[in-house]
Amino acid sequence: MFKRLLSLILVILLISVSGGQLAYGKQNQEKTQTSDHRVRDSVKRIGTGDKAHIEVTLKDKTILRGSVREAGESSFVVVDSKTGADSTVQYQEVKKVKGKGLSTGAKVALGFGIAAGALAILVLIGLGQAD
Repeated sequence: MFKRLLSLILVILLISVSGGQLAYGKQNQEKTQTSDHRVRDSVKRIGTGDKAHIEVTLKDKTILRGSVREAGESSFVVVDSKTGADSTVQYQEVKKVKGKGLSTGAKVALGFGIAAGALAILVLIGLGQAD
């Protein structure tokens, strides 16, 4: 009985870990998309304000690092974190966008993995007390 339960717990943990990697892989694919729509969605997902850190690679290989001050329909403004200089960037000029932090999918997968691990520990504790 104990071996079956332990096997089941291990399978659940493996599934939760692989789900986290799939979510992270999907996030990387989204970052490399070059269409205006994808770039606009990425900038919206990162948000605006001092905590909306971004790294933008333009098609002319210029790299901008800072935070997003505002985002419009055709462009967004990046404020350099060191100098405070503003740069208005057209979405069609962008080759790649990287934002700080985890995507929503990665956060959900991470939460699922933690919950599965906690459940496994509780089940093992419960089995130890049952003996």
